[in-house]
Amino acid sequence: MGISPLCRQILLKQIRGKSSAYGLSLRVIFIGNLPYSFAEPDLTAWLSPYGDIAEINLVRDRISGRSRGFAFVALSNEDQELEAISALAGVEIQGRSIRISKKQDA
Repeated sequence: MGISPLCRQILLKQIRGKSSAYGLSLRVIFIGNLPYSFAEPDLTAWLSPYGDIAEINLVRDRISGRSRGFAFVALSNEDQELEAISALAGVEIQGRSIRISKKQDA
């Protein structure tokens, strides 16, 4: 399951807007292929060993409210971002191989 380039562009602009509104320089990573049962507390517990989580945007279906299987997470600095990416890329959670990368500017 993937997201369309237009959807990704809209989501990244929303995150960038939130981050810049507070005058912060946050590092945002994309996490894909998450189990649909994952919620924000699960992501917090999973990512907290790698750094300070400033914001989590778990993308949900507008109608059902169910997770769409991907999220954007803002970390405090680049070292934390790189550590999380290298440690968690390809990790399997509930039978799903996680994809994690730096966000791509639209």
